[in-house]
Amino acid sequence: MSRKNTRDLIAEIYADSGADLDELARLRDRVDEVQSEVVEQEESDGIVVATGKAFEIIRILVEEGVVKTRHRTQGPVDHSQLRSIVAANLAYLQATLGALPGQTPPQ
Repeated sequence: MSRKNTRDLIAEIYADSGADLDELARLRDRVDEVQSEVVEQEESDGIVVATGKAFEIIRILVEEGVVKTRHRTQGPVDHSQLRSIVAANLAYLQATLGALPGQTPPQ
């Protein structure tokens, strides 16, 4: 159920071909909901909690980078550098999702 709701939210965000900071905040809230649901079900090993915390830190830093580069007037260099880093990591995460047992590769 959570996955479908997240995909619906992403589709809604990209209905206009882009994402703004308010839409990112809505998606971040959705991520927090999913993580809370999963943590409540977690076993004692803690790997799920640790992974969620790691992603939380990543989201904070990426959002900070997006905010800072959006407001700079020095040119597109910062934007393209951040875009390259995010795109490469997104590809890695998509491959990781496909590598999980019982998971089909993302489309």
